[in-house]
Amino acid sequence: MARPLTVKINETVSELEKRLSRSITARERERIQMIYWLKTNQVLTRPELAKLLGRHESTIIPWLTLYQVGGLKKLLEVKNAPGKTSKISPEI
Repeated sequence: MARPLTVKINETVSELEKRLSRSITARERERIQMIYWLKTNQVLTRPELAKLLGRHESTIIPWLTLYQVGGLKKLLEVKNAPGKTSKISPEI
């Protein structure tokens, strides 16, 4: 049997529900959903959480680590890939 998750969730249930209803992207929604399930004790183990989200456990673990380090802001942060700047100006 898998050991239970011990993640301290700082946000309230109502706060998470509001963020969940306002989420725009699927990426944002599934991560908030994960935190919501953990806060409401609907999910107790990583395998169970991975199955509900349709992701592998190796994907869930870094998400939980990001949340523990930087909270919801760090978990939902969108990183842009570095690269060459566009030759076309933003005005065009």
